[in-house]
Amino acid sequence: MKQRINTAAAKRYGLAMSRSTTINKAKGAVS
Repeated sequence: MKQRINTAAAKRYGLAMSRSTTINKAKGAVS
């Protein structure tokens, strides 16, 4: 059970990280 929660949290964290990196890339391209 704990492992399942950890994997879900890891996926969510990975999505947040990838989203922030893409946003930063877009900001860099704009500026």
